[in-house]
Order: sequence, then C-alpha cells, then structure tokens
Amino acid sequence: MSYSKLARNKKTYYISSQIQLLKKHLRSSLLVITISFISLPSLSQLDANTVFSLGKGISGKVKDNKKKKNIDNSFSAIQLNGKNISILRVPAEKILSNARAYIIKVQDQLDVYLHTCQQGRRLSFPSNYDDIVTIRSLDSEWPADQYENELREYRYYDEQLLQQENKRKDSLQAVERKREQEIAERLALAHKEVLDSIAYAERVKGFHFINREFSLLREKPNTSSKVIGRIYAGSYVKVIGYSEGSNYVKIALQDITGYIDQAELVNDLDKLSVDKTDLAT
Repeated sequence: MSYSKLARNKKTYYISSQIQLLKKHLRSSLLVITISFISLPSLSQLDANTVFSLGKGISGKVKDNKKKKNIDNSFSAIQLNGKNISILRVPAEKILSNARAYIIKVQDQLDVYLHTCQQGRRLSFPSNYDDIVTIRSLDSEWPADQYENELREYRYYDEQLLQQENKRKDSLQAVERKREQEIAERLALAHKEVLDSIAYAERVKGFHFINREFSLLREKPNTSSKVIGRIYAGSYVKVIGYSEGSNYVKIALQDITGYIDQAELVNDLDKLSVDKTDLAT
C-alpha cells in the first residue's frame, strides 16, 4: 500500500469516527437533526475543519437547549401586593450565560428585597441600578424582563408602605395637635377663671354673702313680715341699715331692698360654710 493511499485511509477513518460521535450526540440530546441533512458529496471531500465546525454548531444548539430548560425549571411564584408574582431564580451552577456574574448578583439582590418585604420593612434601593441593563447587553436571550417586573413590584410595595407610614404619622400628629389644643383651652379657661375671680372680688368688695341655702327677704325686720323673695347661697348683698331691737339688717340687692336675718350673712367668701355646689352663679 502506497503512502498516499494510507494517508487517505487514515483521513477517512478519522472523519467517519467524528461523524459517528456527532450522531451519538444528536441522539442523546433528542435534537431533531440527522446526519442525512448534511449535503456532502463524499467522505473524501470532508476535512477536519468542516467536521469541527459542524460539531461546534451542534454543540451550540445543545447548550442553548439546556440553557432554556434550566431557565424554564427555575420559575416560582410568591405573594406580593395582594397578587401572585412570578420570580426567576436560576441556580448559579446552571446559569449558562455570558452575563452569569451579573445574573447571580441581581438574583441575590432580589432575594434580599423579598426577605425584607416578608418582614414588613422598608426597602433601600440604590440610586442607579444598571445590572439588569448589563445582563441585556451581554445576553439578549436571557429573560431579564422577569427581574425588572419583580423589581417593579418591590418598588410599588415600598411606596405603599411609605404611604401607610405617612398616614400613621399624620394620625399621630393630629392626635398631638388635638391634645395641645385641649391643653390650651384648659389653660385659657383657667386664666379666665382667675380673671373672673379677681373681677368678682373687686365687685363684691364691701358686700356680705348669703351663708345658707337661701334666705328670706322680708318687707320689715321681723319673722311675721311679708316675704318679698328668696336670696340664694353665695349671693352678695349690700347692707344699708340696721334694725334696733332685732337681728335683722336692711340690705339692697340691685334695686330691691328688704330685711334678712344678720346671722345668715358673712362678710367674706372664705367664711361661707354652705356646699359650694349650692352657690348662686
């Protein structure tokens, strides 16, 4: 056998063995591709580069299929904002993407947001969050929209929580304002009472006060005299005269005059012995 013939046989054997490996790989991956689709005139026209390119193309399809399967198997659902939210968490060892590092980073950050929401606490978002944009630029086929939708729900959750906190603060502030207003009203009333007391003391200076539930005002200074009316406890009257031979004094109450028993009068409010609830106002 000549050297050239031996070389051709070796080349043919190598190419045949590569094609058999490709067939086996196709069957194991369940790809709907067969070697019969390859339009080749003969084995002698194949070279190693052609076989390598064919294998690389098929390997890429297998990888894409596995990538899609890993993604499809990594969806789950959570309850947030009163509805079911679909989330994507591909395990790090199953991420087949040029953006792998950013995908892991984004998924970890979303897990932090999820845990914080489950605890009912406020979220803290970075001012500039470009990792999802980076994933899109490195791998346009990766479902980055899934992460963006989930992030949008977390932002909405945080806005709702902020509104609730503001409502609580407004409610507490309203309660505090009402309490301060009530205190101010009580202080104003107390101040008015002080002023009224001072004015009253000035007004009754030199007067006498009825020191029983009520006193009978008579026309003349004796018990058999006609009763003009009753003067009630705490009322202040002006003593304008005395009656000889009796305990009656003549008093004036506005434009009314008459006689009452002197024993029923005191000349100082502090000396009143009647129940303060009986005082005339």
